[in-house]
Amino acid sequence: MKKTSVSIVYLGIDIGKSEHSWTLVDEHGSVLEEGTVANKPKRLQGFARRIVKDFQTLIVGCEATGSYYEKIAIAFSELDVVVRVINPALTSTKALRSSMRMTKTDKQDARGIAVKLREKKGDIGTVFSWNTEERRLQAMARHLRFLKKQRSALQVRIKDMNSRPFDVIAVDACLFDKEIERLEQELTQGVRQLYPEAMQILVAIRGVGEKSTAVLLSETMCMKRFSTSKAFAAFVGLDPTLKLSGTSVRGRSRLSKAGSPHLRANITWSAKLLVRWNDTFRTCFENAISRGKAPGVAYGIVARKFATVVHQCVTNGEAFNPEKVGLGTAA
Repeated sequence: MKKTSVSIVYLGIDIGKSEHSWTLVDEHGSVLEEGTVANKPKRLQGFARRIVKDFQTLIVGCEATGSYYEKIAIAFSELDVVVRVINPALTSTKALRSSMRMTKTDKQDARGIAVKLREKKGDIGTVFSWNTEERRLQAMARHLRFLKKQRSALQVRIKDMNSRPFDVIAVDACLFDKEIERLEQELTQGVRQLYPEAMQILVAIRGVGEKSTAVLLSETMCMKRFSTSKAFAAFVGLDPTLKLSGTSVRGRSRLSKAGSPHLRANITWSAKLLVRWNDTFRTCFENAISRGKAPGVAYGIVARKFATVVHQCVTNGEAFNPEKVGLGTAA
């Protein structure tokens, strides 16, 4: 294999649970190599060293599929290679296909990611970075969400059993309560130590609590993943969508709800508390209602405003300024 020292080579990786498919393309889009590699640390480290040795000017792109991409991203990052983590929506079969015929294979997806990476000159997705404490807090927040779901399912199950025509079955749900309370305290303390300034800024906003702030900052890694407030709103699914075609199709504008559902629920719940306790966001809500918006839509508007405020305050390190919040025009 001849070494490539001048031209940029793009490596697209389709992430799988047990193995990854990969494709190398040059600046002209020609396929140089392709294959698969097992999702095991030693195999991935050896693969990364071999690719970096043969291709010195390399940009890697992979999908953000669960946590399966982390090992291979770490393997290349340790060799000082830029790894772009890409939203699967941008690399889906529908987004990458070149014809109306729908086909999908791991090999084709890897090639599509490499081509997309080349088209964007490596400027797609976010640059992968690894911080053990940040990832630990993120995993803790997600485990906390899992436990809350399990607790809710158990409570429904208990209610169903107690309504049956036989003696009540004793079920102890306190174990979930104790573990959730312990994790919430540990998560809040960890976020307070890792992101003290951001935590202080957001909690200072009337109506914003420590627990919801801890989840928000741990999931977003203190907004490091988002360059703009629009990108953050899109990730949460609070960006508006509109369907228009010709003169006959006139769809109503609505939230995309295409992003993270648990973060969207977190921010939406915070919006309801803000409407209750914060004069600035209550005014925003009332203005939306006065324009004929339904309450659910009005809360969505407040949530979108709050997402923008969170991103701006955290990234700029500035305290919340009510005068900078656009409240909308009252009818």
